[in-house]
Amino acid sequence: MAATINETQAIDAVPPIAVEETEVSDATRIARYCTLEELPGLIFGVMTVGYIVLSLAGLAP
Repeated sequence: MAATINETQAIDAVPPIAVEETEVSDATRIARYCTLEELPGLIFGVMTVGYIVLSLAGLAP
């Protein structure tokens, strides 16, 4: 004879996971937004400097 478990018994057997919710301050949210806003400019700047350096290196004999 096989034992059977219905869905509600299986769900009740699993203890709930305690998730600690922490609030993010306004300053942290603004800092994250500003960092994401500056990222495209940073990437463009690095690509530009890399292009200039590689172009000058290509001119060297």
